Amino acid sequence: MTSAGLNGIDPERLEQAAALRDGADRLTVLGEELGGKLHRYGIGTDAPREIIRIADRGRTGASKLRERAELIRKLNEGGVKSGEFDPLT
Repeated sequence: MTSAGLNGIDPERLEQAAALRDGADRLTVLGEELGGKLHRYGIGTDAPREIIRIADRGRTGASKLRERAELIRKLNEGGVKSGEFDPLT
């Protein structure tokens, strides 16, 4: 069975997950820098904190995509052992 036979993540497109993770890292840095500058001038920092929360969600999503793509690869190769992956994570 090829990855095209499965619904969900296409392992060949996993590079997009890496781009998502890199973007999340850049967003975190931006949020921290912006928050520091706004704080220095006595301006509220709710927006930068929200930027950092969005980046954290992107980072978490990229990690889950990577794990799922690995599962798909192993399923396609017939190499998944019982209990090796927790489907609830």
